[in-house]
Amino acid sequence: MGTHRDSIYTVPEFYEYLKHLVSLSIGTLLLILTFIDKFIILSGNTQLLGCGIGSLLLSIITSGLCMLSILSIKRYKSPPPRWETNLLLWSGVVAVATYLTGILFVGISVIINITP
Repeated sequence: MGTHRDSIYTVPEFYEYLKHLVSLSIGTLLLILTFIDKFIILSGNTQLLGCGIGSLLLSIITSGLCMLSILSIKRYKSPPPRWETNLLLWSGVVAVATYLTGILFVGISVIINITP
C-alpha cells in the first residue's frame, strides 16, 4: 500500500500541469476578448460564447484552488485530512472538465460563425 509521500499531491508535475492549464485558459480568454466583436456581429449567438467564457473562468478559479490545496497539503508530516484530499481531487477534475467544456463551447460558437 502506498504511503503519504507516494500520492499525487507530492508529484511536482501535477502542479506544473495546473499552471499550464491556467496559462491556456487565460490565453484562450484573451483571444476571445480580442475578437469578441467579430463573434457577436456575425451571428448574434452570445449564449454559447458566454458559456465558454464562464467555463474558462471557472477553470482558472478551480485550478487556483487546486494549486492552493497542493501547497496546503504539502505542509503535513502525516496524511492530510480526508476533506483536504477530496478538495484536491475534485478541484483538479473540475478544472480540467471546465477547461474542456469551455473549449468545446467556444469551438461550437466559432463553427456557427464560420458557416453561412
